[in-house]
Amino acid sequence: MEEIQNDSSTTMAFTFGDPEPILDGQYLTDYVGIWLLDNGQYYAPPVSWAGLARLRGANAYHGPLLEFKTNMILRTFLPSTACPVTQMQPFTTDYVTFNNAYFQKVKNFLGETVFLRHLPAINMRRMKTENQYCMLNVDGSRTDFEVGEVIHIKNYDVSQTIYGLPSYLGAIQSMLLNEDATLFRRRYYMNGAHVGYIFYSAAASLTTKDKNSIRDAVKSAKKLGNFRNLF
Repeated sequence: MEEIQNDSSTTMAFTFGDPEPILDGQYLTDYVGIWLLDNGQYYAPPVSWAGLARLRGANAYHGPLLEFKTNMILRTFLPSTACPVTQMQPFTTDYVTFNNAYFQKVKNFLGETVFLRHLPAINMRRMKTENQYCMLNVDGSRTDFEVGEVIHIKNYDVSQTIYGLPSYLGAIQSMLLNEDATLFRRRYYMNGAHVGYIFYSAAASLTTKDKNSIRDAVKSAKKLGNFRNLF
């Protein structure tokens, strides 16, 4: 808040600072490209997978729509001992969210694949060697898989062939705008002092005490996310 007062202390004007940003989602739609990380061991994803995961709760429509797509796919899925629903459900959720999904081949002593274990796509990375993948662990370590051990299902991206990209990227700004508008309305409602105007009075009967009372009342209306006020 800035305050300006003249020498005679009879005129005072003050304004509050710049609006506070609620969310900044630009990085989600900026195509950052593909390059090798960790001393050239694995490829970075083209966009933030964590950002795409957070978008599931951005508004009332996006997350439920992805869940609906998952349920529609599972309706036609025939489970088996090699791939039960408990593995297919998170696999499908990853695919509709990131357009990347991963299975680990679990083999028996004969080298035959007997089970498909879901691997969380948000932590999976394609390594420099073709058809080899690694998983980033929460403790900062890395689990490397053998060549051909991981099944990677992805859609086609015209800009690169390492990862898939979801088709809803173009709708991200609309989703974030909807979230910003909702948060603004909630802040406006919760603020409880909905000022946002220019107050002016030319009444000669307005005493110094009245001026101070009005000034203090306008100042006290400043809360998080409020409008600018000028007295």
